[in-house]
Amino acid sequence: MKYITSFALLLIIALPLKAQFYTVRADALTVATGTIKTGVDISINQKWTLGADISYNPLKLKNFSINHAALTLNAKRWFYESFVGWYYGPHISLFTYDLKQKGDHYKGNSIAAGCTVGYQWVLSNRWSLYAEAGLGFMYLKYNRRQIHVPDEEHLTFKNVRKIILSPTIAGVGFSYLF
Repeated sequence: MKYITSFALLLIIALPLKAQFYTVRADALTVATGTIKTGVDISINQKWTLGADISYNPLKLKNFSINHAALTLNAKRWFYESFVGWYYGPHISLFTYDLKQKGDHYKGNSIAAGCTVGYQWVLSNRWSLYAEAGLGFMYLKYNRRQIHVPDEEHLTFKNVRKIILSPTIAGVGFSYLF
């Protein structure tokens, strides 16, 4: 938790600095799953950027629903210059979710930390297309129960806590440079 606080403090301190560039990003890949994901990146020098992404999914269908919210903080080291070409860097993500499927209800939180690799193609002076993927460790903490049991009774099948190696970021989208 102290790493997240430290990173958030660093991001807040960097905001008032005169950065070279700011970008606003929107992920087109996650729209296919009903998730709205957007973010901002701040260039702190020619090779490093700091970023924050938020995502939200309110999807509800007849036999399936997934509600989740996530915050991802990242730092990116660019090979050429900020917002052009290949990059890599660490990220930390916080999730809260509520998933209902096949008679089961999963509700919980997770935290993930890993490494991201991506590439950004310049389309014009202001617009870029990016693709990124990340792998890391995820700590999951959730309750699993039957859907037809009311929340007041809350008969828990499992109270699960585990750490898994998992994809933590996947994205293809557009960014606008300020």
